[in-house]
Amino acid sequence: MSFFRNMSIKSKFLTAIAALFVVCLAFAVLVLLAMKDISGMEERVALEGRLLNSIGNVEARHLQWNIGVANMLLDKSDKEYKIVTDFTTCAWASWIKSPAYAQAVAFWPSIKDLAETIEAPHALMHTSAKDIIAHRTNGELDKAYEVFTKQTQPSLQKLQAGLASVRKTIEEAQTADEAEFARYLGEFTIKVGIFAAFLVVMMVVLVLFLTKVLLAPMAKISAYSEHCLSSDAAKLEVLPKNRTGVIATQPDEENTHVQAKESCPGFQGPSGPDCSFRR
Repeated sequence: MSFFRNMSIKSKFLTAIAALFVVCLAFAVLVLLAMKDISGMEERVALEGRLLNSIGNVEARHLQWNIGVANMLLDKSDKEYKIVTDFTTCAWASWIKSPAYAQAVAFWPSIKDLAETIEAPHALMHTSAKDIIAHRTNGELDKAYEVFTKQTQPSLQKLQAGLASVRKTIEEAQTADEAEFARYLGEFTIKVGIFAAFLVVMMVVLVLFLTKVLLAPMAKISAYSEHCLSSDAAKLEVLPKNRTGVIATQPDEENTHVQAKESCPGFQGPSGPDCSFRR
């Protein structure tokens, strides 16, 4: 503290500014790190939304596929239906090969196990359509309907159950991440508010400090001037041995010499008449 007091005004000012700059810089680094975390959370929540949309698309596409197979069974005409029988080219297979699936597995490894349990019923569902088409072409509608009820429908239900499990896993993660994101964002907002208030206080303290430091010498000069102008301070102490003392005492000696000349013979000294006074 004494070291700071002995510093010049310029040094004190630069020290205060440097301290404030360091605090602001540290806060800026913390804000950047927090923004990085917030960005990561936002990306994760957005990814979960995209995955849910993908799962919903796969479910819708397979439901439409199933409706197409059912319409083909009910239609006794010679109309040809375009039914996907290769399970490696359907919407689910496309999603399994997409980067979205790789991201999903990276976040939730359990999805890979769920996807593997879906593969068998999914493949059976599509290959059963081949038998349905063959029986229908041969006019064997009863056999085609039997394949549909014993293979296609159960396989579709297993596929839907597996997709529902994948969707539930992602939805639970999304709910937890949204809650965490809201909590983190709330805490970050509070911290920013606290620092903003702290920064305002620091600025006020800095202004008051600089005002005190800059005005203190002026106040001392003003007080000293007033003190010098007062009646008591006007009585300067004159030392007879210095140059000022000699000059200041000379008028008194001259005055004494004049009085002595006027009163001689018989200059009245402390012990009576004294005419021995000489310059």
